[in-house]
Order: sequence, then C-alpha cells, then structure tokens
Amino acid sequence: MNIDETNIPMIHGVLIDDLKTRLFKQHNEGKVRNTFTIVTDSDHQDDIAQMVSWVHKCVSVSDINELMIHYGDLFFNEDVDTKGRIFTLDGTLNYVLGLLVEFIMQLEYHSRPLQSYINDL
Repeated sequence: MNIDETNIPMIHGVLIDDLKTRLFKQHNEGKVRNTFTIVTDSDHQDDIAQMVSWVHKCVSVSDINELMIHYGDLFFNEDVDTKGRIFTLDGTLNYVLGLLVEFIMQLEYHSRPLQSYINDL
C-alpha cells in the first residue's frame, strides 16, 4: 500500500523520532556492555544519518516493513509478540498508527495544534 504524499512527511517524522530514540538507547547500552569495543558518538551520528536516509526512501507500508526488519534488533520483547507482529505488514501498520496516535496525544497534552507541527516539517 502506497502512502499518500500528504501523509509521508508526518509518518517519516514519527518514524525518525522513534528510531532515533531506539538507536540512542542501543548506542548507550553498547558503551556500557562492551568496554573493549570503542563506540564513538561519531559512529552514532553516522547510524542516525543512515537511518534518516532510509526512512526518507519509504513511500509504502511495505517499505516501512522492510525498514522495521532491518532495524529488528532495536525492538525488544514488549514490542514484538511471539508471532513477530511488528515484522508483518499488519504489525508494521499498527506500529505506525500507534506512533501517530501517541504523537497526537502529546500534541493535545501540550496544546499545540497538529497543523502547526505539520507546517514545521
């Protein structure tokens, strides 16, 4: 299913925000868990730049699903049930819808109109 062009910036925005958070957490855990491997902030910035580039190429739910599969190590047990739901098209669609709903709830909490955020993209 192709994503309507008017929705792509918003979907890209919530995907990037969520994946950045997950990459940051993984980066910091890597520093703590493995003291023998040098993990630099430059490496982290390169990872984020690559991820952002890949997100911007997503124009369909299938593209996002492939992205989720690629970044599967960022998703923990609470994100993936025994059927690997986030890695199916239905699971990916539910993940994206969940991000959008969470984002809208945060906007409402902070009383910022949705359109003002879209205009900032």
